Amino acid sequence: MEFIRKYLDNYLIFEARDIALDNPGVLRYKRELAHALFQEENIQNIVLQFKDVIFKDNNSVGALLYARRYTKGREGQCVILSPNAKALSLLKMAKMDNLFTILSDENGISTFMEELEGREAASGRARNAEDEDNKNEDDNSSEKYPVDGDFKFIE
Repeated sequence: MEFIRKYLDNYLIFEARDIALDNPGVLRYKRELAHALFQEENIQNIVLQFKDVIFKDNNSVGALLYARRYTKGREGQCVILSPNAKALSLLKMAKMDNLFTILSDENGISTFMEELEGREAASGRARNAEDEDNKNEDDNSSEKYPVDGDFKFIE
């Protein structure tokens, strides 16, 4: 399991590799996404790369809604790149496909990424933030991000 973050202007490009979004996977995904978002103050838009993500059930949509709530509060957009058929099906069943910009064809993705990189080249504000410790599947996440007591998600 690996998480890759790239910051371009006010965009966060977040890619997860080899992850199944079941209950534990959703929690880990949200935690890593939150960590990436708090690294930069000016993030307004999120691009989620889902090429190597396996959607297990409706809980998987929770990870997407977390990103959507973040961008909505900042008047930004949440873009989903390369979702698989099951992910698209879950979004359509939940009638949430209109909440996201979804790009699944290679031409659309290429055009979108070139436009982002063009903006970044103009502003000169690109930064990669790939965590080497995320590459180690044997890490103990509770040690990495200690949580004291219970917590609640507030809608």
